[in-house]
Amino acid sequence: MPIGNKNYLRAAVLFLVFTAAGTAGAQVSQEQSRTDNWESIRYRRWLGENLWANRLADWEVSRGWLMPTVGDPDLPVRTVHAITRQVHPGPGYYTLSVRVSSENGRSGACRVGFLVGAGAGLLDYRAAALVHCSSGKGGGLLAFLETGKDCRLSFRDNSTELTAREYPELAGTEVNCPGLLEKAGEIILTLEVGPSTGEDQYDLHLSLSDPRSGENYARLSLENRPEREVLGSVALAYSALEPVSHPSLRLRDFRVWGDKVSDRPERAFGPITGILYSLADSVLKLTAQFAPVAYQGEPGGRFPLPLKAWLELRQPDRGNAGWATADSARITTPDYTARFRVESLPGGSSLPFRVVYHGQDGKTYSYQGTVAGEPKDAENFRLAAFTGMGVMGRTADSGPAPADAPSIVGRWTPANLWFPFEQTVDNLAENPVDLLCFTGDQVYEGKPTAPEYSERFPVWDYLYKWYIWHWAFGPLTRRRPAVCQVDDHDVYQGNIWGWGGRLNMAGHNNYGGYMMDPLFVRLVERTQCSHNPDPYDPSPILNGIGVYYTGFSYGGVSFAVVEDRKFKSQRFHQGPGAALLGRRQLSFLEDWATDWHGGASVKVVLSQGTYASAQTDREGKITRDFDTDGWPKEGRDRALSAFRKARALVVCGDQHLSTLIKMGLEAPADGPVQFCVPALGNIFWRWFYAAQPGGGPLADPEGYTGDFLDGFGNHFRLLAAANPTDVQFMGDRDQTLRRWNSRPGINEDLVRLCQGDGVGIVRIDKQARSYRIECWPYDVKPGSDDRLQFKGWPASFTQAQMDGRPVELFLARVNFSGTGRVCAAVFHGREGLVYSCPLKAPGEILPAYREGEHQLLLFDPENPQRRREFRALNAVKDRKKAVNLEF
Repeated sequence: MPIGNKNYLRAAVLFLVFTAAGTAGAQVSQEQSRTDNWESIRYRRWLGENLWANRLADWEVSRGWLMPTVGDPDLPVRTVHAITRQVHPGPGYYTLSVRVSSENGRSGACRVGFLVGAGAGLLDYRAAALVHCSSGKGGGLLAFLETGKDCRLSFRDNSTELTAREYPELAGTEVNCPGLLEKAGEIILTLEVGPSTGEDQYDLHLSLSDPRSGENYARLSLENRPEREVLGSVALAYSALEPVSHPSLRLRDFRVWGDKVSDRPERAFGPITGILYSLADSVLKLTAQFAPVAYQGEPGGRFPLPLKAWLELRQPDRGNAGWATADSARITTPDYTARFRVESLPGGSSLPFRVVYHGQDGKTYSYQGTVAGEPKDAENFRLAAFTGMGVMGRTADSGPAPADAPSIVGRWTPANLWFPFEQTVDNLAENPVDLLCFTGDQVYEGKPTAPEYSERFPVWDYLYKWYIWHWAFGPLTRRRPAVCQVDDHDVYQGNIWGWGGRLNMAGHNNYGGYMMDPLFVRLVERTQCSHNPDPYDPSPILNGIGVYYTGFSYGGVSFAVVEDRKFKSQRFHQGPGAALLGRRQLSFLEDWATDWHGGASVKVVLSQGTYASAQTDREGKITRDFDTDGWPKEGRDRALSAFRKARALVVCGDQHLSTLIKMGLEAPADGPVQFCVPALGNIFWRWFYAAQPGGGPLADPEGYTGDFLDGFGNHFRLLAAANPTDVQFMGDRDQTLRRWNSRPGINEDLVRLCQGDGVGIVRIDKQARSYRIECWPYDVKPGSDDRLQFKGWPASFTQAQMDGRPVELFLARVNFSGTGRVCAAVFHGREGLVYSCPLKAPGEILPAYREGEHQLLLFDPENPQRRREFRALNAVKDRKKAVNLEF
């Protein structure tokens, strides 16, 4: 079913008009048309900076030739997109050509040729470059040489929704040359696209010729096609028609040229695909992610020497002459990362950097960015938090749309393909924040294609999806520090109860432990977390799996990064003693609560999951979701108690549904505030529409706020939830609206079905010690207009409100003088540390929450010699009777 409604065409014209400014680029001549440079490459998975392969596992360069590696007819239309070529609107011609050969003189039954019109000119070039496998609206046209028993040329439709992998033939002709590849050895396949006689119509001509004699073996034409079918991305395409263990087909000299094609060299991708860095306590840690540039060796062959990369920093005001090597690192395999470390880096001003790599093709590559200046002196600190970055709804390899669906969201249209999240990324690039926080599910194992587990070590499948993430977020991560946490889908599990690193041998994640090879888990954490500030205790857990939980100060804010998946007991451990954070992390949090170094005045916990099962089923019953940190309750309460001692805001993700909650332990709302940020690409809806209204002072019988108990008996006060509004589809496990249908009156091809998709922003006033929490839809610029935020946001809280216990007792009034800061740590004999906080001004009165004797430690976090202990302090009810202490 081709794209064909008037609204779509009208929108396409408008899109092209408004994006015309982005099509600048030199016209590509035939002499400059080559996209590959494979002659010197013996073996490599990375195809080159001008090309994007779907998928990474499906192509390789071997002895100067591009070769498909998949001979499975169930995995059709593998593509290689020319990402530095842009077909622009308006009259003109363009041509694609490639040389085709066979490694052993026999190509087998297959289709090889070109894909044009991917994305129909409506998608960002990166999104259009993902088009492969199943057809759908915006999928374009296929032009094939078909080999096997019979040899023929064909044009096929890749925009059908009801026959996802049949690719209906639009035109075809037999090639009157049996055994063409065997006889000719090498042929040239050429596709010419040019204006037809009709307005905005184009003709396509596919031909075969001999590269030596120029003899034309066959020619096939497809005439009077609408321009949208030839706009968008262009690619090589291959499909096996019969099973083979390793295809022998070979390709080289892939060219794209014409006056309808622009050269866009700035779109080159790789071999450095992205970076992540952090700056804490004057230590810069930077991980550069590489494409697979190293030889993997061959049976009986000699493994090559290690490859290296260099990190260079540029001194201010010295231009290119100021570049100096700060560190060098080996590019390790199979993760293809280079990990750099620079000690004692001054953090006051921004510092340009570049990662340099000398390629085996003789070229020197660099990836540039900026180490942002640490905002120590700034009054406000801004962090952006993300979770759930699903790249698309219906996947690249899912089946056809149902014939009886009323209104289809096209597979290869902006409504379904959300990568590269350009609206969100562009908005944050224009209005930058100080720290990027990625709370997990950067990668979904099933998107854009189903996972390949490869005996529990799917390295190529993972890297393909991880490169997609870097492609999207590179404009942010190359200029701002980031913290990453690994969640369940990142390590290819639906849910995870890490159980201290045990292996899951049952084949279902409900049994706890890690389902994938520990080496794979370690690889994922190296790629995503090795740039994080140093772990508090780097000792690995079971099976050599590492840890990254840590505390650090940056910009006057103290952060704790916790791993609430890794130590969590298996879900069938229902009795006492079930762990959540585990002893190691709880011990760390006890130390972190009193650590106020680096000028920190407020604290933030970055967590993977939520500490209550704050979602309802279709009937409005609050759930018992074991995937949340509402279970195990005993471990959950210990964790929240630790956060409360630090008076820390909790920022987390995972649940897809953004919520703002005042957590409770012994009573509603006596704990810290938790902000679960919205999913950026929401692949699965959740909601909170309780059948029974909540209690407490914020109860709203017409809405959803108020005091509740979740299915595990956990107290929480719901302040806001970014609920989906199309309630008629709630409870449908197939997520019908998200996968197939459009809302009434909305163009199904162009409008992304935003149901809670967005980003969380926290603005911290360090002087006032307050938090302003914001929740923005994905397509709204943060800070533009508060009325455009999700209902219930923004909301503001003080540091003191992170401890929700009522203040009915008072301990002491603290007077101090001199330079430096003063912090307090209050202890009680029964529970140890009660809380810790910096003091704002002399004369501040410290609260108490229990009767009886307390101990008080006053200290300067930057001066170990300046500290004083006070013992046997009794809490009093009258604040005027609080004892006066001098420090």
